[in-house]
Amino acid sequence: MTAPTRPEPAPGEEPRPRPQFKLGFMTHVTGSGGSATAYHHLTELFVAADALGVDGGFIAEHHLAGPQAGQVPSPMVALAAIAAQTRQIELGVSAVVLPLTDPVRVAEDAAVLDTLSGGRVQLGLGTGGANLARYPAFGRDPAVAGEEYFAKAAELQTILAGEPVRGTDSVLTPSAKGLLARMWGAHGTEASVRRAARLGLGVMYGTATLDAKAVQRPLVDAYLDEWAARGAVDAPPTVRADLRPRLAAIRMLFAARNRESAKHELAGLLRAQAGRVAEARGVPVSDLTDDDIVAGLNMHIGSPDDIAESLRADPALLDHAGYLMPVVNALPTDSGSTAELDRTIRWIETIATEVAPRLGWRPAAGATAGGPRRGPQERNHGD
Repeated sequence: MTAPTRPEPAPGEEPRPRPQFKLGFMTHVTGSGGSATAYHHLTELFVAADALGVDGGFIAEHHLAGPQAGQVPSPMVALAAIAAQTRQIELGVSAVVLPLTDPVRVAEDAAVLDTLSGGRVQLGLGTGGANLARYPAFGRDPAVAGEEYFAKAAELQTILAGEPVRGTDSVLTPSAKGLLARMWGAHGTEASVRRAARLGLGVMYGTATLDAKAVQRPLVDAYLDEWAARGAVDAPPTVRADLRPRLAAIRMLFAARNRESAKHELAGLLRAQAGRVAEARGVPVSDLTDDDIVAGLNMHIGSPDDIAESLRADPALLDHAGYLMPVVNALPTDSGSTAELDRTIRWIETIATEVAPRLGWRPAAGATAGGPRRGPQERNHGD
């Protein structure tokens, strides 16, 4: 992946070419039909994306949550099943809630998954903002989550680098040193992205309600500034030379005939997220229009041409990110969970075939001609 660069050339310098990006998706695994159905459909979603040549899929980790908040507390377990059904799509976690677990256990699970999948794991790490209320159930204090996270991230790196574990003569088996160049941190402050740069982590950014220009762009600049000034000085010495700056932008994209039809199809989602936007803006929900909610969630909607134009204008995206990760979740339907899956697959297909190519993206080599390999008639999981 090309390292991200800034859009502003130095005085007298020719404008830099826009870097080629990878196209992924992130899912919270929402929807109806129960967990068993959700996990079957998750696999089919990855299979369809793999056939389309999408570069990667990322599963959000949610603990002790309901079906509309996120149904996968153990993404690497789910990805092990997905690995057996896919060929080349990268398998991502966004993100392991590191303060709630042991770095040795994370390293072992990730190493096994990476070995099984042929080196396809993208390992995201974070404090899990959506999980903070669940910390007491794990006997953890959310007030110290940030410091615990960075301490455990550094320890995880030493384990993956093959160094002896905690003063013993034991080392990680199977070896997974390659994962160090595929580790990401989910961060939302300038101080934390600078620490991530010094550790040599990539950074995922783009949380909904964080303004792209006022909040996200300064995070990108701080990360790249720190990397340029100091590099991965806190990463294990044996791997520093292998690490590069990496940025992954999380965005909400939804294509339809036009902007109004997109808002109509997203009506349920917009209503569900109105409170979140109202809280961020400090206004009553009743004051918000659909356009306010769309803007507040950093959504890019409309026709494929509309979305491509909007993404080009995003101040924290294409001139920086090496990975574009649209959020793709099941949208409620009266026709059952299989219809939700079909709709979600069409959502990814439209992004991969009509939106991303307008921005210069091309599918991974070996993508199946004609798109997803499975159609509705091949599904038998029911509602």
